[in-house]
Amino acid sequence: MTLKEIRSALSGEALERPGPASAYSHLEALLSRSFGLEQPTSVSLQSLCERYPRAERDARAFEAMGMLTLLPTESGSSLSLTDARLVEIWGKIREAGFVEEQGFPPENISFYREAAELVARHEASIFFSGSDGAISEEDAARMLQIALPLMLDFFGLLRIKAFMTNVHRSLGTGDR
Repeated sequence: MTLKEIRSALSGEALERPGPASAYSHLEALLSRSFGLEQPTSVSLQSLCERYPRAERDARAFEAMGMLTLLPTESGSSLSLTDARLVEIWGKIREAGFVEEQGFPPENISFYREAAELVARHEASIFFSGSDGAISEEDAARMLQIALPLMLDFFGLLRIKAFMTNVHRSLGTGDR
């Protein structure tokens, strides 16, 4: 607390709580570190292509959709660990049979970026309005480190339930 805040508190005045921007000035760095997002390591696009033959096409499509960033290097393009993981996941989805020849180009999932941004915007708004600077930065980082992956699982289960409801509707079997 500043001296002015201490004087105000001692005189019985209500304290103004700092907003999220000032209260959590290092939160992004703490979260990035805990989720491994600030690691300088990158993955070459060529190494992904060795495992997933369509990785370059997919990475370029994802970049065009704003889902990832290709990093130019002397030896060709590379990706952050997180972005490489996106291409790897899509490669595994392709292995399951979701390929262009079956009507499943990567562009079909462009709505995921918009959905992720919408969900994240609401999550951040709820978190900051709920905490309003009342939680220490370390506690906020700890809470989010635990909650974000759990909410991803929670959202995934809701999505599966909604998908199955739509399957039942499409097949005319009702909601089960």
